[in-house]
Amino acid sequence: MRVPARFPRAGFGALPLFFLLLTFAGCGFRTYEPKPLDPPKSAAEVSSRSLEAPALRDYLQGRGVAVDPWPRADWTLATLTWVALYHSPELDIARAQVAVARAGEVTSAQRPNPAIQLGGQHHSETGPPRESPWTVSLILDLPIVTGGKREAQMARAQALSEGALLDLAAAAWQARSRVQARYVDCYAATEEARLADAEAALRQEELALIERRVERGFASATDATAARTRLAEARLARARAAARLEEARGGLAQALGVSVASVQRQYLSFSDLKAQLPQGSDGDLQAVALQNRLDIRRGLADYAVAEANLQFEVARQYPDLVLRPGYIWDQGDRIWALGSFVLLPLMNRNEGPILEAEARRTLEADRFLALQTRAIGIVAAREAGYQATQRELAAANALQRDAAERTARTERRFDAGDADRLERTRARLEAVIAERLAFASEFHELQTYVLLEDAVQAPLDGSAAPVADPVTPRLAEDTR
Repeated sequence: MRVPARFPRAGFGALPLFFLLLTFAGCGFRTYEPKPLDPPKSAAEVSSRSLEAPALRDYLQGRGVAVDPWPRADWTLATLTWVALYHSPELDIARAQVAVARAGEVTSAQRPNPAIQLGGQHHSETGPPRESPWTVSLILDLPIVTGGKREAQMARAQALSEGALLDLAAAAWQARSRVQARYVDCYAATEEARLADAEAALRQEELALIERRVERGFASATDATAARTRLAEARLARARAAARLEEARGGLAQALGVSVASVQRQYLSFSDLKAQLPQGSDGDLQAVALQNRLDIRRGLADYAVAEANLQFEVARQYPDLVLRPGYIWDQGDRIWALGSFVLLPLMNRNEGPILEAEARRTLEADRFLALQTRAIGIVAAREAGYQATQRELAAANALQRDAAERTARTERRFDAGDADRLERTRARLEAVIAERLAFASEFHELQTYVLLEDAVQAPLDGSAAPVADPVTPRLAEDTR
């Protein structure tokens, strides 16, 4: 008598448990959320940025910057640096890279998921003592990572995160450097415009006095022509200074990430511009640079990544183990099984990748040594350049003092009636020209000071370096 085919209760009874496990696992799944870019909207947002935005005020206030009254009455290098950190797209990119690296830390710490295999077979012929033509199997794969691979991956991810944070710090320092350079340019253009205006006014006065002399027969027409030429040159210099001031303010606006009109409406203090090293800093700049330069610290992080990669490749010599416990319902027979799966390191023991990782570690060590050598050379060269500009400025200041003394003597002679107006005007012109020459040397010194700070990558006045938030500031769309 033929036994009727029946579904195995014990075998198919495991199916509800299997689907229940899948249901619980799916409860934690994330859903995809599209975020399309809107170029016109983002372009309008960038164009509307200003130094008067309420969101910027809140950001500055949260970092200890005085915001009363608002907008600020004056802006210094320190406060403008915070504005650049607030708006800089390069910092947004660096922050995004930090987020990617930190997500990599989460990935490296994750353990491999188990796998489940569900199988079934139907036998065409059955007979006693078999109860059913069905065979149902449920096998679980439990991967076990050996040899410290997971720890090595976590170390590598942490080193990458450290490198991303250093890249963020480097982006913050570069933002400060750009603002500082443009801030110094604005100062130079402002002073040049002021001195050009003073010279043009004195040249106009000189021409008027000479023309009066020509009318009275005390000077020739050639003298008047030469005076007109000098006046034209002074007016052209004034126009060029005004154009350079507009260009400098535009460069500052670009470095800040705000509109040019917003910068033009503000008063720049320039009171914090210094080009003097603190006392006792001679000979210490090299040590400060080796401690603070972000490319050197980034080189250390890259070496740590290479170390972790080598550690991982060494750990890969040891194969991972997969345990395979299972349950089989075979036509009424209940079978419990336990198996394992492991790769045998017979053909290779990961020698090639280990050699590559060792070579990369050596490469990173050589790169770090090159970074140190280049940093020492840059600091030494820029320190020497700064000292040379100090000597240049001292000589220019001495010439300016001499011109100022001669002008003062001429003023006293004029007050006493021993000098005429033209002599006094020309003495004042000499003083203005000497001041322009001295300021050119001062500007040169400021430029070399900025380059020296950039070589050391730390403020030389003892103030703290700017620190960028790892998270992008939350900005209102209509006020950013």
